[in-house]
Amino acid sequence: MNNLSESFNSTILLTRDKPIITMMEWIRTYLMSRFPHLREKLSAYTSVVMHKPNKSIYREIEKSGNCFAVWISDGMFEVTQGFTMEKFIVDLTNHTCTCYFWDLVGIPCRHVVAAINFEKIPFAQKTTMKPLKSSIEYSSSLLNPKTEKKTLILK
Repeated sequence: MNNLSESFNSTILLTRDKPIITMMEWIRTYLMSRFPHLREKLSAYTSVVMHKPNKSIYREIEKSGNCFAVWISDGMFEVTQGFTMEKFIVDLTNHTCTCYFWDLVGIPCRHVVAAINFEKIPFAQKTTMKPLKSSIEYSSSLLNPKTEKKTLILK
């Protein structure tokens, strides 16, 4: 089991023996009280990138020291990893790398960092991390759904 489901199960432990409607109502009110608390914490955060992804980016920056980038064409680089001599193709315009770390995780890998350093462009300009403020706007739109009149047609 993962940490999310274990945390959820420990939270609803007191209401698991209740009827399903009562349990669901408790979960709904719990989440309604938790969201404003988390939004307050998020609004107090000053950085653009959250702490854990930022830590991961710095780790990739440190590991990019043994990577050597060679320019291929506009926004494309061949990056050779120093110890293993493996070669990776980085495309900065399409935000891809042949190691697929950037595609899967969304955080630039060490090969991308080496290519950005070769191009001498500020790192924040070339990354595709989602800004924090758009996440806040998205979560607030989820909490305030637009009420639409729906009709149910039975046949």
